[in-house]
Amino acid sequence: EGSKNEEVTQTVARHCNQVFVRSISEFNDVEEHDHYELFKEFQLNKHECCICYDVKMGDAFCDPCVGCEGPGLFCKACVAEYAQTMILDGRVTQMSCPYPACNNKIS
Repeated sequence: EGSKNEEVTQTVARHCNQVFVRSISEFNDVEEHDHYELFKEFQLNKHECCICYDVKMGDAFCDPCVGCEGPGLFCKACVAEYAQTMILDGRVTQMSCPYPACNNKIS
């Protein structure tokens, strides 16, 4: 199951900003369809946030940080609170992935 979760997480990371076509006849190829199915599966299942440790449905999570060596997924509520704190502290230009060892900037 861990391998399947990793595959789902990687798929979400690669396709998080794409609009998925809802009709099977509009898919360009089998691979795109497979990625869509993994994305759908991610959305319909529960996952644990690596900040608050709450278990939530997939649509409650931000897109995974691509290339991050961090522990996994962060829920939207935790990332929003993190971003708000950074803004209020005047550290907008220093805003990066919530995982401390990751320097990928949040955009």
